[in-house]
Amino acid sequence: MSLEQRIGTKWVSIVGIITFIVGICFFLKYAYEHWVGELGRVIITTVIGLLAISVGELTRLRGYGIVAKGLTALGFAILYAAVFSAYGLYGLIGSTPAFALSIIITAAALLYAVGLDEIVMAFLALFGGFLSPVILSTSENRPFALFAYVSILSVGTMLCSFFRKWRAINILALIGTFILYTRWFEKFYVPAGREQLAVALGWLAVFFIIFLILPTLYELLKRTIAEREAPLLTLANAAIVFYYLCRILYADHKDALALCVLAMAVAHLVMMQVIRKRCRADLRLQVTFLAIGLFCITVAIPLYFEIYAMVMAWAAQAVILALIGNIYDSKCTRIASFVALALSGLAILTKLPLHS
Repeated sequence: MSLEQRIGTKWVSIVGIITFIVGICFFLKYAYEHWVGELGRVIITTVIGLLAISVGELTRLRGYGIVAKGLTALGFAILYAAVFSAYGLYGLIGSTPAFALSIIITAAALLYAVGLDEIVMAFLALFGGFLSPVILSTSENRPFALFAYVSILSVGTMLCSFFRKWRAINILALIGTFILYTRWFEKFYVPAGREQLAVALGWLAVFFIIFLILPTLYELLKRTIAEREAPLLTLANAAIVFYYLCRILYADHKDALALCVLAMAVAHLVMMQVIRKRCRADLRLQVTFLAIGLFCITVAIPLYFEIYAMVMAWAAQAVILALIGNIYDSKCTRIASFVALALSGLAILTKLPLHS
């Protein structure tokens, strides 16, 4: 197709669509200010969102890929805006219907994205899904509703991973989940303390299991070697969960903290065995799970016996150095890891009860 034909068919259509959208926006602005009430505004916004999605699909079928993606993404964004305005601006619906509608919008967008193999659409849908609790938030402490919603988004991400190898979606899911958990933790757990202990630990365990599996789900199903992001996501999940376990349990429940960390070790070692059976060639991922498992074991022992934090520091450093040494095949780093492990062992021997 010549330049003149491309300008006459594709680009003129793009300019026409943009002009039409701008005109509609000005018309709606005038209508909102003079004619339409609150319920009418929400209904019109919803209709526009659905129309944008429909026009985007028609545009895609005609071969205008970029315009179609933009219109469809705009349509889902408008639907999120309609839910927000109905709940936050006008008070037409409660928080429960608002969350339910957000789940439906996110699920529809993810299904659409998976069907067309459109990662941008999936990313925008998931971003909108994680943004909804922030926009629709109230001053009430409703952890079950919030974390059940977040779990549904995370499971949706897992279903995407079942069909598509979308690393950016996995990263967004982990970041979004733990940002919302942190937001709840600082706002409701820290002031309440022990009253929210079971809630904090229970949902932390749920998210730990989800993101223990999610980064490697596609590789396990397809029996392929994982990309570099999978070990990093696994390390990030373990580090975040360990951090919150320490914040929740270290001061008053060291024995429980040791048991939780030991459970983390078992989970990572089990995953290492699963990966070994499904894809024996993926040594990097196996080493990652092994290193995290050993780290958790070496930390759990001094925690249980209430030995000083320096022991944990040496043990953790030994495991980290061993991981680096195995990944990069560095003898010096391996020797340093054995030295750190020896120092940790000596510290344990000097602090055991039989020497007191």
